[in-house]
Amino acid sequence: MSENVSTVVLVVGRGTSPRQASEIRRWIRALVPAALILIASAPLPGGAADGVVTLSADDLESGPLAVADALARIRTHRD
Repeated sequence: MSENVSTVVLVVGRGTSPRQASEIRRWIRALVPAALILIASAPLPGGAADGVVTLSADDLESGPLAVADALARIRTHRD
């Protein structure tokens, strides 16, 4: 799952609790240990570049499987 992912941008909105963002960041780190994780309030320009994945914390269900599913769906769309 993690090959070709060098950067993960986690978009955290106003409604996202700091605890939820921290948990999601921990799950991303466990799933993609070599990736650079950026936390932002909005998607970054160039977010569709190769190796860059953007996830919205507000769109993720709770749990590490939701993060794994989101990463897998993004990878499937690119292949």
